[in-house]
Amino acid sequence: MPFVLTSGVVLSRRDFGESGRLSIIYTKDLGKTWVKFAGVNGAGRKMKAFSEPFAHCEYRFHSTPGAGYVKATGGSLFSSFPNMRKSLRSLSEAFLCSEMVSALTVFGLPSPEKYELLKDALCFLDSGEFSSWMMPAFGLRLLELAGLGMSEKFPFRGEISFSVWEALHQDFFADLVHLPSDDELTSKIRRFVEEKIEQETHRVLKTPIFIESMRGMKTRQECASL
Repeated sequence: MPFVLTSGVVLSRRDFGESGRLSIIYTKDLGKTWVKFAGVNGAGRKMKAFSEPFAHCEYRFHSTPGAGYVKATGGSLFSSFPNMRKSLRSLSEAFLCSEMVSALTVFGLPSPEKYELLKDALCFLDSGEFSSWMMPAFGLRLLELAGLGMSEKFPFRGEISFSVWEALHQDFFADLVHLPSDDELTSKIRRFVEEKIEQETHRVLKTPIFIESMRGMKTRQECASL
């Protein structure tokens, strides 16, 4: 079929030609897909918002054999997660979620479970709530879906209770706010997940480097104000 209707979340985008964009979108039915948005960088183009990172939309695609991408011809915007975009912390974690999904996913291989995981994470980040357990939970669940589950080889299994382990793998992200905080342990699990993804994909995740640079900048600013 030349036309496809599916929902998806934008992982990243770049300019394409004089006025177009090429976005990587994780779709429920097509998996990770290159999508061309023709002319959206021009003034007043309605579908520009559909090509922005984290836009959650229903898309109408037109496919051309051999093109290497599909063309976005219409759709409807479910959410752009505006509250999430007001917080640098939430926005940074959204970029990390998207980068990890993209790193562990090949093009054209659908996984509705990964799609729902990413969508649920963005909804939680948009809610205004915060839990330091959210990113460890997201990362561990993503590794499970990618066939890289840590149930037998998780190095910090002895540092968390069975109930916390179950919560990280099964609870809604909103329920994680009720877990006892442990910034040291959640930081270790986050880094472990990041390193595991980097080892498996032979690529360096860029978002953690950006987050560390922002922390360093904040520290320098605080020192300068003393």
